[in-house]
Amino acid sequence: MDARDVPSDAARTTEASRFARTIERRWSELLGEAVVLSRRDWACIGAWHARGVPLGLVLELMQQACEQRRGRGRPPRLSSLHAAVEQTWSVVVEGRRRAPAVDEGQAAAGVEAWRHALRDLPADAALAALLGDLLDRLERGEAPENLDAELDERLAVAVPPGESEAVEREVAAELAPYRSRIDAALLERTFRRAVAVRLRRRYDLPRLAQRGSPP
Repeated sequence: MDARDVPSDAARTTEASRFARTIERRWSELLGEAVVLSRRDWACIGAWHARGVPLGLVLELMQQACEQRRGRGRPPRLSSLHAAVEQTWSVVVEGRRRAPAVDEGQAAAGVEAWRHALRDLPADAALAALLGDLLDRLERGEAPENLDAELDERLAVAVPPGESEAVEREVAAELAPYRSRIDAALLERTFRRAVAVRLRRRYDLPRLAQRGSPP
C-alpha cells in the first residue's frame, strides 16, 4: 500500500468518533429513548472500528437484535451484540467459520428448513432443482458437510440473477477498503463465502454439518 493511502492519526480519530456517534445515535433511535452507553458498550464499539467492521453491518445487526426482542421485555444491551458482530465479520473478512454445535434436533430442523424452502420455490426454479438433488443425496447418506460445501459453491448461480448480483455488489462494496490489504486469492474466497452466507440467510438455508465440519 502506498504511504499516501494510509490515513493520518487525526483522520483515524475523526473516523472513529463518527463511527461511534452514529452507532450511539442509531441505538437510541431503535430503542425509542436516549441511551447512555456503558463502558463495555464503548469498548465494543472501539473494538469493531479497530477491526474494520463496516458501520452498515453493525447497524444491520443492531436493527435485527431490536426486532427480535420487540415485545419481549427489556431491550438488549449494545454489548450483547459483540459476539454476533465478531462472528459475522469473520465470515466476511476471514472467509472461514467453524459450524456451531448442532444437536440432532437442530440438524433435523435445518433439513426441514431446506425442505420448506424447496416447497416455496417454483418447480422449474434452478434453486429447486439444486435443493432437491442435495436433499436426495442426504437421504442416501452423503455427508452433510459435502452438501453444505456444494450449496455454498452453486447457490449464487442457482438464484435469480438479479438477486445474486445485488448481493455481490453489496459484498464487493464492503470489501473494497480491504483490497489493498488482503491477498487477492483470499479476497476472492472471502467474497464468494460472504455471498453464499447472505444468500443462505435470505432463503433460510442453515448449515447442516456438525461441529468440526469444514465451513
